[in-house]
Amino acid sequence: MSYKASPYRLVAIETHPIQYKAPLFRRLALEPGLDFRVAYAMLPDADQQGAGFGVPFAWDTPLLEGYPYTVLKNVARNPGVTRFNGCDTPELYDFLKRGRPDAVLVNGWVVKACLQALWACRRLGIPCMVRGEANLLRPRAWWKHVLHRLLLSQYSAYLAIGKLRG
Repeated sequence: MSYKASPYRLVAIETHPIQYKAPLFRRLALEPGLDFRVAYAMLPDADQQGAGFGVPFAWDTPLLEGYPYTVLKNVARNPGVTRFNGCDTPELYDFLKRGRPDAVLVNGWVVKACLQALWACRRLGIPCMVRGEANLLRPRAWWKHVLHRLLLSQYSAYLAIGKLRG
């Protein structure tokens, strides 16, 4: 008798489509044995996309092709990807409860939706990994170090984006 294992279900929670992540998501979607999906907190317009850059813009490359994705309902009064309250997705809990992924990958904690994902995973017993860009290169208040350490302890795993070469 042959046994075919069920695919491993992984959901990535992202604020919005980002040009350098789309190729990774396309590759993950092709991986045998992996059922991969991205859940976005929003699809920004040109003004929202340009926040922090000083000029509105839209990417000229397809960011949503080649992998499955869902756009969650963002209930923020002023939607945006550069403010904590700009991505508020309370339906994330129900989305994860329905889909019951084996693991969730969250990109940091810069917006409320990222913490909503962590909270939902903790309540549902789903391992939650965080990919972070925080580092110790610039001075921060002592309480921020304590807060980061406490926050990191809530995740099942964390992934660094690189290693400092000195």
